[in-house]
Amino acid sequence: MPKSNQALKSPDPIVMTPDDINEALCTYLSANGFSIRRGHDHSEMDIRAVRGKVELFIESRGNQAFKNKGTDLVFDSSQIDNHLSEHISQIMRFQQSISSPYEKIFIMANPYIPRIVERVHKLNKGLDKLGIIRGWIFKEGSITFEADQNLLTKIEGIFDK
Repeated sequence: MPKSNQALKSPDPIVMTPDDINEALCTYLSANGFSIRRGHDHSEMDIRAVRGKVELFIESRGNQAFKNKGTDLVFDSSQIDNHLSEHISQIMRFQQSISSPYEKIFIMANPYIPRIVERVHKLNKGLDKLGIIRGWIFKEGSITFEADQNLLTKIEGIFDK
């Protein structure tokens, strides 16, 4: 059940719905020369972004439901756990079903909040083996990526060009 952010033992420093995450990512990707296509339902990736010979496939989650936007309500810990599991399994399904003429890079995007970061960091090695890059959106709007060095070099190379 949703909880008041201020009622949490350690309140989340940022509150974002998946749409907030996607807006921040689209702004960032557009500024870096990507062509962007947004998904319209759960059967599509949230964002597909192409630049050169690379296509980014991004699936986003937040710490707040769409219906609670503008309130102090955020997901509780059990909801965060469920959403993380769904997030990863959905990306894995897309990895098997999506075709593209470009090199495919899969990214799971989340707000940079301790409750999500701690859970994801426990899965880093497995996510690296699955080829899933972690995208973090910070309170001030900056974005960073995490992955093993091979995946990280691949994504950093895209933004350096």
